[in-house]
Amino acid sequence: MSRYPKIRGLPVFRLQAAVIMYVRFVTPLIDSDTRVETGIFQSYFRLLELDCPQWVIDQIDDHWEWFGEHLAIPPRRTLYFGRRSSLHGVCWFKGEANEAIRRTRHMACLFEEGGLPVRFITWRGPVQAIWSDDHQIVTAPDARMPRGFH
Repeated sequence: MSRYPKIRGLPVFRLQAAVIMYVRFVTPLIDSDTRVETGIFQSYFRLLELDCPQWVIDQIDDHWEWFGEHLAIPPRRTLYFGRRSSLHGVCWFKGEANEAIRRTRHMACLFEEGGLPVRFITWRGPVQAIWSDDHQIVTAPDARMPRGFH
């Protein structure tokens, strides 16, 4: 018998070791569900609204293509606890996801060029994992986690 609570047969949380470094690229936009800074991937469509130069969009699209081929889209970013309660997750790269981090760092420079500031933040504290794979993790938001802007 598992010590983790289950929803539809899946564990709700797993406490991850604090020795792992997690990396996130954030914008000053606040996500209405998590109430934390929006990550770079979720901010892409906002960048398009800023009259961004086409060459910037073209280079970002090249990175999007790579991510589409090499990085899974998290199937679980929200946990639902009945009708009124849900927990929306925040996506982080694991520190050893070197190529994904390198490409996202380049995308961050392109976002800045397009008019949307991006900050690089790291976290080594424990997290409550909603979902993870070899390169990324979706965690429950935590007030102790760093912020880039606010």
